[in-house]
Amino acid sequence: MSVEKSAAKWFDGFDFGNWKTHWDARVLVYVIAGLSALLWLIRLMRGNDLLDGVWVVINCILFSITMGFELVYTFLIGGEATWFCNPEKVGWLWMVVNFIVFALLIYNQFLCFANILEDMACDSGGGFELKWGFNSLKWGVPIGILCAIVFSPEVAEVVLTVVLICQFVQVIKIYMGVVPYGGWGYSSAISLVYLLGVFATSILLIHFIVMLIIVVVALILLQMFAKSSSNSRRCCSTCSHYSYGYCKLHGYSISDASETVCDRYD
Repeated sequence: MSVEKSAAKWFDGFDFGNWKTHWDARVLVYVIAGLSALLWLIRLMRGNDLLDGVWVVINCILFSITMGFELVYTFLIGGEATWFCNPEKVGWLWMVVNFIVFALLIYNQFLCFANILEDMACDSGGGFELKWGFNSLKWGVPIGILCAIVFSPEVAEVVLTVVLICQFVQVIKIYMGVVPYGGWGYSSAISLVYLLGVFATSILLIHFIVMLIIVVVALILLQMFAKSSSNSRRCCSTCSHYSYGYCKLHGYSISDASETVCDRYD
């Protein structure tokens, strides 16, 4: 499918009549992508240094707005949240492009999330580790999804419950590290930003991992199919050495030439 046809099909998927009266929630994809680009620019400007003063506030507000839009978008769209990676809706070309952009967005969001928490902790005068929260999120969500696929949703619920408990432990550690220096107000602000970022990032991560599993399985099946097709094309029945059930090169009879292969195919 050409780029023009893919783009035309993509725009046809929008219900502009409905958007004028109720609005199409899929437009939030562009809003989120634009806000993520701004967060990326601030991350580049920040580099390895810490932000302070007004830039901490700007970055924090921008991040919180982005996370808020992600949650609203997910709740409005539901199971169709990753429509932009559905080849039936956008075409195969845009599916690949959008999948790569989606992966980069999540990667950027993780880095921005960690940077914002580090900047806010430093600005408050306190500090805290993120091992409980980030490690449980990094390992717990993928394990939970695999448990839902391999075992049952009940097992996945247990895993994700443990992840949720770890997040609240992380919030307690934030309060313990910041309250003596920044007070309860600053501790609460950091905790709210943290919880907002965790829930939004977790939802994105779940959608991405499910898509990634589908892509990996599809690639494995395609590889198996390609190998099978290759073997079928290189079987003895199509080899120049084969003639009426007999291999002239090796000098023996072949009972099933369509299934027999060798490394001397010609």
